[in-house]
Amino acid sequence: MNNCEVIGTMRGTFVPSGEFQYSGLTADEEDITIHTALNNKSYLKLKDRSYNPELASGKGYKILRKNLSLVDGVIVNTLTQKMINEPNTIYEIRYDFDLNGETINIPEGCTLKFEGGSLSNGLVKNW
Repeated sequence: MNNCEVIGTMRGTFVPSGEFQYSGLTADEEDITIHTALNNKSYLKLKDRSYNPELASGKGYKILRKNLSLVDGVIVNTLTQKMINEPNTIYEIRYDFDLNGETINIPEGCTLKFEGGSLSNGLVKNW
């Protein structure tokens, strides 16, 4: 059995598939947001934060999500420049990413924070 810690109040129904179905999701929209998937199910996820000096936000924060694609008949988790494109942002790398032989230019003021992930098969450069 998996353990789960709930902070606050959560009401719902535990179904035999191991899924917890609930309604009335709430999120603080600062650190946690509500995401609706293609199947119209909503779930909570950690929220990315944009850098905004007018709001004294500190650096932005973005978790680099999986980006699976088919490369030469093999499924690869590819990191692209489009995923790392905002200055003054901390990018959290949790997964192993393939750069597909490309060079990723890190915008000004950014930090790469590795939380178990890695980068391979390419170059990473500061702008």
